[in-house]
Amino acid sequence: MVESARLDELQTSAKRVQVIFEGAAPPPGFRLPGAVRVTTDGPVVTAVVRLGSDAEFDAVRRIPGARVNVFPLGLEDLYIELFGEPEE
Repeated sequence: MVESARLDELQTSAKRVQVIFEGAAPPPGFRLPGAVRVTTDGPVVTAVVRLGSDAEFDAVRRIPGARVNVFPLGLEDLYIELFGEPEE
């Protein structure tokens, strides 16, 4: 995978998002906009997303019972999430 963008643009557009749903699982067919990497653990969906604006989560925020948390990614986390685990 090759990324072509300025570092500050990547750090601005790439975020870690966690959506917590009431109940045992996310609604059927749930998808996060801009998701690059997604994991689901019961009612919790965690993803790295590439978006132009946090407003793109407005539809997710309107899902009854959904809590949306958005976290910035540091440089090391950004690299690992976009390009994979570093080799040891």
